[in-house]
Amino acid sequence: MTDGTQRHAADGMDDVVALLMRQHGEIRNLFDEVERSTGDDRRDAFRRLVRMLALHETAEEESCEFVQLRRRTGAHRLARVAKAVKAAEAMAPTHPHPGVETAAKNIMAGPMAAMIDRTRDTIRKTMGRDG
Repeated sequence: MTDGTQRHAADGMDDVVALLMRQHGEIRNLFDEVERSTGDDRRDAFRRLVRMLALHETAEEESCEFVQLRRRTGAHRLARVAKAVKAAEAMAPTHPHPGVETAAKNIMAGPMAAMIDRTRDTIRKTMGRDG
């Protein structure tokens, strides 16, 4: 692989996983921007977020990586991975937390942030507020 090809793959242009992960990062950044913005800036950030989510969802549905994954992975392994994903979701924070975008930082701060988020969510729900 030439240096140019390596750079091209590294920037996510040839690698679907890198591309989708980059989009996930952009989505997290847009959530953060919506969270910290107000007024017209918040509305604009929200519109960009909605657009990015729509594009990303469409890309993930029209790509073939899930079909290939299912073809090449046994049902037992897929079920184990699904359980791991569900466990991660159950322990994950429910709101964005700027500064913990890396996997290592998420592992360190995630459980505490998740507990705080879920407590806050429960209190808000109990008080009749959903935001």
